[in-house]
Amino acid sequence: MALPLPLMLIFGDTPVRLMAIAIMLIQIIYMSVVSPNKWWYALMIPFSGFLMAYIFARSTFITLKQGGIYWRDSFYPLDMLKGEE
Repeated sequence: MALPLPLMLIFGDTPVRLMAIAIMLIQIIYMSVVSPNKWWYALMIPFSGFLMAYIFARSTFITLKQGGIYWRDSFYPLDMLKGEE
């Protein structure tokens, strides 16, 4: 749910932008009343989706470029991970 909010704010028409602002206000109220967090943490929720998408895309690119995964000083090729030995 976090990723569509910035896209709604950037590319949406007026009703969609108002809905995105309403969702963010609800998140701010929830974060400040229900859970013991600071209210501005709710502003970070939409942008965490972009961060996670970047992390997934970067790790996928690096894994495909290397042809496998390095983990604890060992290299695991993609063929072995897929079970195609």
